[in-house]
Amino acid sequence: MFVPVKFQGFSDDVLMAWSTHTNEYIEATTKEYGHPCLLSVIAPSGDGLAVVGTYNVAFACWAVGFSPLNHSSEMPRWVVEMQSIATNLASPVIVLNVPSGTVITDISSGENGSLIVQHRPQRTDFGLSMMF
Repeated sequence: MFVPVKFQGFSDDVLMAWSTHTNEYIEATTKEYGHPCLLSVIAPSGDGLAVVGTYNVAFACWAVGFSPLNHSSEMPRWVVEMQSIATNLASPVIVLNVPSGTVITDISSGENGSLIVQHRPQRTDFGLSMMF
């Protein structure tokens, strides 16, 4: 089962990832102003990539993209979508569909821990019943 995770830059020093199923999130912050924010995204199978966010001071905008985890690893074949949000035009929103159980970790500062992305089925009955 795949779960959509959104990545977006905020302010001038925070790259955020959040699960659209649970609204849980993790932030990556820079250790030094002007340096990139990095999140590792590793599936239970071991496949993974790094999400890189850099704030461009000259344009006052974020660049968000992907990188292999190292020079000998292949990029996973996960579905990617790009969006923009009218309330924050300074950053694109990248939606990456990752396998349930994927671990996202702040590798910029190491201060923000990890987020485990889980699929949670959508509830449809909402506990309602009707009698006629």
